[in-house]
Amino acid sequence: LWETFICRNERSPYTDMLALTGIPKIAAAIGKMNAGHALAAQDLIDLQFASALGGQAISNVRTGLIHTLAESLAPQTHLSHPETLWVFYAAARESYREHVADRVAQVDAALGGPGGLNRLDRAWRTALDQTGIVESVSESVANAPPDVDALMANAMRDTVLLKENPAPIDWGGVRLIVRRALGAIRVAA
Repeated sequence: LWETFICRNERSPYTDMLALTGIPKIAAAIGKMNAGHALAAQDLIDLQFASALGGQAISNVRTGLIHTLAESLAPQTHLSHPETLWVFYAAARESYREHVADRVAQVDAALGGPGGLNRLDRAWRTALDQTGIVESVSESVANAPPDVDALMANAMRDTVLLKENPAPIDWGGVRLIVRRALGAIRVAA
């Protein structure tokens, strides 16, 4: 939902609506989980609905840097798709932060006001810490460091990636994001 919302050219009012509807549902569920509450049936339905919205969004807009890098990392690890997405999320988001301020403001509004997306990011990290996912991902990357050249070669086959990234980017920029992301994961180990 995030990547379809911030892509440069292919986003549309339709995919914006999907993101601004789904992201708050995910945030609500993560908030409940982090507060130690069991998710009710409606919470699970909301998460399924948000997932369906994400699928619809991605079917109408190409994925971005986070997905492309995650899919390029997957063959080198035993990590699941959500885990490989997490590896690159923070570094990719930071790389185009200044180019998506208007989009962040819209997500913030959907999440209750200024700082909403940052609160969601912290809540997501807390949930991943509490479930042991951060430790598992960190150990996996530390124990079997990915081949950055192979990851880059696979990622850069996506010719749309450079067109849709919210900020102008080239191979060197992508390599820097990869190194920052993997370095941050190793530090967490």
